[in-house]
Amino acid sequence: MGEQTSVSALLKRYRLAAGLSQEALAAKAGVSARAVSDIERGVHRTPRGATLDLLASALDLAPQRRAMLLAAARPDLTPYPLSLEERGTAAPERAAGFMPRPVTPLVGRAGERAMAAAWAREGARRLLTLTGPGGVGKTHLALQIAADLAGAFPDGRFFVDLAPLGDAGQIPDAIALALGLSVEAASSAAERVSAYLCDRRALLLLDSMERVASGATSIAGLLAHCPQLFILATSRAALRLRAERALPLAPLPPEEAAALFRERAEAARPADAYEEAVVAAICARLDGLPLAIELAAAQVGALPLERLLERLDQRLSALRGGPRDLPDRQRTIEAALDWSYDLLAGEDQAGFRALGVFPSGWTLEAAEAVLASPDALLSLAALVDASLVQLDHSVGGLARWRMLDTTRDYALARLRAAGEEERAMRQFAAHYATMADGGFQPGPGGRGGDVRLDLELPNARAALEWAERRGEAEIGMRLAGFAWGWNARGQAREAVDWMERMLALDGLARAAGEAVAPPRVRVTRLYGLARVLLSYGDPQRAEARLHEALALAQSIQDHGGMAEAFATLGDIAQAEGRLDLAVAAYTASHAHALRAPEDYPAHRALARLGELARLRGDLEQADQYLEQALASAHTSNSQWDVAVIVTLLAHLARERRRYARARAYYQQSLSGFRDFESPTFMAWSLEGLAATLSAEGRHAPAVRLYAGAAALRRAADTPAPPAEREAAEKTLARAQMALGEPRYRAEWAAGSALARDALLAEAMERAADTGVSPAAGGGRGHR
Repeated sequence: MGEQTSVSALLKRYRLAAGLSQEALAAKAGVSARAVSDIERGVHRTPRGATLDLLASALDLAPQRRAMLLAAARPDLTPYPLSLEERGTAAPERAAGFMPRPVTPLVGRAGERAMAAAWAREGARRLLTLTGPGGVGKTHLALQIAADLAGAFPDGRFFVDLAPLGDAGQIPDAIALALGLSVEAASSAAERVSAYLCDRRALLLLDSMERVASGATSIAGLLAHCPQLFILATSRAALRLRAERALPLAPLPPEEAAALFRERAEAARPADAYEEAVVAAICARLDGLPLAIELAAAQVGALPLERLLERLDQRLSALRGGPRDLPDRQRTIEAALDWSYDLLAGEDQAGFRALGVFPSGWTLEAAEAVLASPDALLSLAALVDASLVQLDHSVGGLARWRMLDTTRDYALARLRAAGEEERAMRQFAAHYATMADGGFQPGPGGRGGDVRLDLELPNARAALEWAERRGEAEIGMRLAGFAWGWNARGQAREAVDWMERMLALDGLARAAGEAVAPPRVRVTRLYGLARVLLSYGDPQRAEARLHEALALAQSIQDHGGMAEAFATLGDIAQAEGRLDLAVAAYTASHAHALRAPEDYPAHRALARLGELARLRGDLEQADQYLEQALASAHTSNSQWDVAVIVTLLAHLARERRRYARARAYYQQSLSGFRDFESPTFMAWSLEGLAATLSAEGRHAPAVRLYAGAAALRRAADTPAPPAEREAAEKTLARAQMALGEPRYRAEWAAGSALARDALLAEAMERAADTGVSPAAGGGRGHR
């Protein structure tokens, strides 16, 4: 073999992989440190076989690696010295090749096994690459696939371990060694391999191709010259050859992950009962990664399951101590990730570390902000290729990336070790603060761009925690704008909590003369907190915060803030039945809205005036206000406000007995609130639709929808306001009389049991009325 596979290079590579110094290896092998040094420096090019055997044993080398070390130093001692001329007289067992059998059974992956075997027998493409993150089980599955295909390749199946190689040029040498071909000066290893396989129907399993991926062209050449050859490869990334078919391996689904854990755990602690819920939680904490599951399961002999689950809060330190007969890179989860990380270019390593700050994935825009680079997409592509980052296919057409939690733990550990955490977190928090500044509003036509509120809230929470921990009052107050999102999703407690914490932080910073957000931001947070408190059923605290907001807004001539504060004071007065006071507050709100900057949403005051006119019985005036408000909301592209105003128009149409129009409006508002994932407001719309159906005499579906709405409100902990609750109780009492007690109870139970999607589907079906749209007006009364 050439200089690239010299014994000196191989011994040094194996020693470093084992984490040993020359002195430590010498002591472990029982030889002198000088002997190790001389071999690695090339002083002894043909060391004694006994010395090599001691070194290989001390390094705990797998059989093929031991053979490679021996072949590099003493070709005359190669265990399979077959020349091209001798190949026809090879022993039958050698002709079948060397293919290790997994020492543990493969759990799951039945679909992947069947698919791979079918592709191999079909032969349309003769290179199949199993790809995926470290620890996902590529080698184990590849060995099982090779075993499944035993009868399909009569000329042998050969295992080639490429993990020890440091140069792509060594691939032909490694394949030649696996085939048992001897060293010949007259021809290259690539020529000998090609000549040997050119007319054979054989399978090569090339394991750990990612280390030498640049040598993929030599694989393409081998396939071109050997028409019956099939190559099965494992790699963190696809090889990008025309003959290739890639099979990406995802983490195990929950059922298979739990089965793997139980199978491996029983080897450590047999005849024990493993509680399903705890096993499921452990597997979820481990992302369904087979290597992580096996490392965890090996610890059940020493730890109860509950204690093991607790330890997995620190996954990297907990997942250690794998079996001694595994390669070093598979004996800890950290070593498996080291293997992938070390393959990255320096700038991609830095990008990987920084992206660990995202707890729930990210958009391209967010990656560009945290990496502070317009080339973030190139880094993402490299990380996806390395299987360290996944393009998230679960979010429809949105471009979003994520890391497995285990991988993210590793990225954060690397980020801290590099001293880069502070900078990355500051850029991360600044991005989400900017998003909050811009009136973040996801949904169709909203200003949130390619984002989903439910996925961004964990990122916003992480940014808020950082701001509080660091005492960053200015950025924390801006980030508190995400409280709108928690409230919209029915998580009022968290919305209140974050706004109060950031207001307190801002107050302390102001008292100390430190950097704070502009007073206008504090005004916004104060009236925002008041609104959430009001929806949460605490009007007293809400009113106190509103007066604080109003005073501050007046002191800085913030007309938008004054408009919002007066509007919410009007909401409180309206909820308490003080309608004259509500009229005065809404009128003041509208007046200030007209003096606010052009982009201020003046339609909100109009909508409130319209709703109040409806409650006072002036239905024509209510219709005028609400139609003006809806047109303005559409103009400003405020989809949340559109959904709210459409619901108010539905209430108005119902009161005017224009039931078809009301149902069409409710259908539209339900669709809007569903896009915002807001259970509280979905319940509000469902209750209105149910009242409409009841007014049409369709009491059974009305009861089901009321029951479903009640379940949504309980889950969100946001009860209906007293006036709305009283109206619903009267409607339900009439329905109970019409249906009778047994039927009423049955319908209520059925509605309560409906899952959210099924509930919304039924509501949409009940709201549908062919040939009638909100614009068309009119109603057909009872059906």
